[in-house]
Amino acid sequence: MRTLLMLSAVALAGCATNSGAANVQTQMPPEQVKLDSLVLRDPRPPADPTNRHADDPKAAELGHRLFFDPGFSGTLLSTDNNVIGGAPGVPGQRGKVACQSCHVAKDGFVDTRTFGKRISLASSWVLRRTPSLFDVAQVPLLMWDGRRSTLFGQAIGPVESADELNGSRLFLAQEIARRYRAAYEAIFGPIGDLGPELAAALNGCTEESFGTPFDARPPAERGCHGMPGDRAEYDALSTEQKASVDAVAANFGKALAAYQRQLSCGPGRFDAWMNGEANALSEREIAGARLFVGRGKCIECHSGPYFSDHEFHNVGLRPERVTNFLIDENDPGASEGLPFAILDPFGASGPHSDAKEIPEERRPRDATGPQRLGAFRTPMLRCVSKRPSFMHTASLSSLKRVVEFFNKGGDSTGFLGAKTIAPLGLRPEEVDALVAFLQTLDGAGPDSRWVQPPP
Repeated sequence: MRTLLMLSAVALAGCATNSGAANVQTQMPPEQVKLDSLVLRDPRPPADPTNRHADDPKAAELGHRLFFDPGFSGTLLSTDNNVIGGAPGVPGQRGKVACQSCHVAKDGFVDTRTFGKRISLASSWVLRRTPSLFDVAQVPLLMWDGRRSTLFGQAIGPVESADELNGSRLFLAQEIARRYRAAYEAIFGPIGDLGPELAAALNGCTEESFGTPFDARPPAERGCHGMPGDRAEYDALSTEQKASVDAVAANFGKALAAYQRQLSCGPGRFDAWMNGEANALSEREIAGARLFVGRGKCIECHSGPYFSDHEFHNVGLRPERVTNFLIDENDPGASEGLPFAILDPFGASGPHSDAKEIPEERRPRDATGPQRLGAFRTPMLRCVSKRPSFMHTASLSSLKRVVEFFNKGGDSTGFLGAKTIAPLGLRPEEVDALVAFLQTLDGAGPDSRWVQPPP
């Protein structure tokens, strides 16, 4: 491998004299070309044309405060909040869930609170594993199923979800106006007319929903207020007032997105090795790197410097019981999420997007094709060894189990759609080498100030 590194240096020297990246590609051995494509050279997130405040330091500071603030959340619903360790409170309490509750900053922005460290208990249980926020600004179509095409739009979903913050759009906007007006208006301009004050008792859902943690009824039917379709406070607003409320909600998301753009895993030992530090990796880790781009076929989906093609694949994963709950065994994945992204008012083509032209990567493709059924987004792999569970179901509890799952070609039955992977035929020592390589992708993480609660 040292020879390959020397060849890479020679090729780069040729590039300097002859110009053109293609010249480098033709002189480098194929294995080295693939390895070179994985190197993290610039950890900064790409420009976000949907959010003109994406790189505003003041917006990031405000987003930092909002991320740790539980004051936008409504009533805790699930009675499991009485008995589960790490629960945010007890049923009936309000103002207990923040973004930080499920994305635990000190633990790599994943959820490490509940039993088994698998799925999240907020107002109620969520059905998919909470993904890490490291490098989330690199993702064009967000969520496991691609239902959000903007980072700012993603932030609004948990606020209005009965299972997560169990809040409401109108309450969110009015709390911003009440507690953050000066900081907000310094960035986004004056807050418009938000309508009559929403009584605290009407925030989120009422006690009518207690004991129904998987309540899928429309907001109005489960007692929620302050959101579109509530046939109450929000729907009673004028068109102008609704526009003001929606604008505040969008800007809430844009501030959070500016903060989340600071959360990078950073380069790891693999990058140091590729940059010439010959002793940065062990022989087993080097063997794992070669398998990753070779017979392991991992690079076919986990490509690029963040180790993801950001596409959606059906890997044939049969849902398993985690903690005391069964993950949704009929989760359609991208076949449901991508059509939502097309119509999302907080999406890249919606009225709150700042993009003059929609970037191609943010346009959901083949949204209703049969290949989308049971397909989920390829997760990024930087800092992957710090995660306590894996896959969208959180059903695999170690990296070794993940590699073994792919080595056998996924499960044979028990999942929706048609899987797209086949057995790899790796020996046990090769599985171990791949696991060892994945552990070299851990970086130093973001600046510590973004991990700590704001002063």
